[in-house]
Amino acid sequence: MELVRAGACVIDANCGFGIEAYVPVCAALAAATDRPVWIKPNAGLPTIADGRAVCAVTAEQFASHVPALIAAGARFIGGCCGTTPVFVAALHRHFAIHQRAQCPVRGPSPPSLERPR
Repeated sequence: MELVRAGACVIDANCGFGIEAYVPVCAALAAATDRPVWIKPNAGLPTIADGRAVCAVTAEQFASHVPALIAAGARFIGGCCGTTPVFVAALHRHFAIHQRAQCPVRGPSPPSLERPR
C-alpha cells in the first residue's frame, strides 16, 4: 500500500526469474492492491553458451503461461531479459486465444504483430 500512497498507478514485478515463477508473485501482488498488476518476466534463466547468455525457453513456452498469469490477476504481461518481439507476438496470440475461450461471442481475430518481410 506504500506504493499506492506514493501515487503508483500500476504495481509490477519484472526480471530475475522465468515466467512460471511469476504466477504466485502475481497472485500475491493482486491480493495486496487494487491497482493493476504488470508482470514482465525473463525468458527463463540464462546459461552461457559460446560466451553468450542464452535462454532455453521458446516464445511459445513462455507465452503458454498467459492463462495462469491472468487467473492470478495480471492485467499487463510483457517481457524482460531474453525476450524479443517474437515473445511479445506469442504473448499476444496466447492472450487472444485465452480471451476467445472466455468469451462466447467471437469477434474478429486480432491483427498480426509479425513484421512484413
